[in-house]
Amino acid sequence: MKIGEYEVKIVSNETATVGCQVVTQEQVTELLNLMVHWKPAQSFKVGDFVRVRDDAESKMDDRYRRVQELRGKYGRVVTTGGFASGEFGIEFSERIIDGHTLNGSTAHGHGYFLLPEMLEKVD
Repeated sequence: MKIGEYEVKIVSNETATVGCQVVTQEQVTELLNLMVHWKPAQSFKVGDFVRVRDDAESKMDDRYRRVQELRGKYGRVVTTGGFASGEFGIEFSERIIDGHTLNGSTAHGHGYFLLPEMLEKVD
């Protein structure tokens, strides 16, 4: 069975493989539950004005540790693709803690890579 881009194979009553990683039956069940409730992330393009969502949080890793401090702030999409696939480089008008240049796309300290689910488009 294919889930997103990953091939899922049932190994036994208790485990399966997702891609090349062995997972438990509970993890597969959790993944399937997430898929049932999954909504496609909003798509953005360079130049779009965005706002960091009030419910944005970092559940993934330390890379997005400042997202809670960015909630409610407005910015502009200046790059697509960051450290992780699907990230957007957002330029903020003021300097932010741990901000950077988005590989030279913004003034020093004004840029931050964020995931689409952390953002909402502003008209």
